[in-house]
Amino acid sequence: MRGMLALALVLLAGLWGGFPGARAQGRSCGIYMKPLRQAMKSGDLATAARQLEAAQGSHACSGEQLARMGRMAAYAAMRAAFAPGVRGQAREDLLRRGLRLGRPWQLLAALGDILEARKEHAAAARYYQEALDDINDAQLNPRPPKRAVIGSIYRKAMIARKLARGFVPTTRGRSGEPGGLARLATRGFVVRKTVVPIAFKTGSVAFTADGAKAAADMLDFLNRQGAPDITLVGHTDERGPKGYNMRLSLARAKAVREWMKARGYEGKIRVEGRGEEEPFDLGDEDPSDYTREEIWQLNRRVELKLDDEG
Repeated sequence: MRGMLALALVLLAGLWGGFPGARAQGRSCGIYMKPLRQAMKSGDLATAARQLEAAQGSHACSGEQLARMGRMAAYAAMRAAFAPGVRGQAREDLLRRGLRLGRPWQLLAALGDILEARKEHAAAARYYQEALDDINDAQLNPRPPKRAVIGSIYRKAMIARKLARGFVPTTRGRSGEPGGLARLATRGFVVRKTVVPIAFKTGSVAFTADGAKAAADMLDFLNRQGAPDITLVGHTDERGPKGYNMRLSLARAKAVREWMKARGYEGKIRVEGRGEEEPFDLGDEDPSDYTREEIWQLNRRVELKLDDEG
């Protein structure tokens, strides 16, 4: 996957001028901060981890300070992981070591790319969604990445979740508030439409077991966001007669609407069927990374759109 290197460059080009909140450290905590910052810039993971451990044992740093220092140590791991000559399992091992110290979005997305390239779609979807949640935290990320970067991670999360063999839930905050793919806006990136992995039995409008879980997940996060008016758009792959595919795609969208209404959804639900006419847009992703069956799976989908977003 090409996105992993791009995300690494985003980090390495912009981070080293300073770390949010670092200058606010007290003198006692600062004795650990200075060498840790140097280790972050040079990719010296051993020193970064050692300084973090010393700070944790000193009781000189607040919990917030330690959390930020953990992220700095994680960035040191990422710098080491993307150093010249480091690749394959060695790179993955360094990233995973970094995530034991802190969980910034750059590391999460980079690991998502590695797992997605190995077709470990469910795990990749979870990492991508966690990356989106971290980006949404303005305290941890005062300067968010560009909207195009957020949009790329969002698209990768949709693809990975749709291709996963089992149901992957959207993430939620401590009080149940929608996160990950369920959040309708992330730091300036607004969701125009999203794919809900509602799977159907072959040639049918009946949900599979995982499809029912996906429908319930969607219903919950929409209700938590005030039951907005939505449009459900059914799509099929290109196999089968066009007329049949058009009827089936509309029937499936209607089936989801009736299922939601039967469970008390209060927003308006419009439905559309597009059949095979609008294949899934891979964006910047390379189509050769996917098998023909995976492309078909992406094309067989239900899209959710907010009516006020068009």
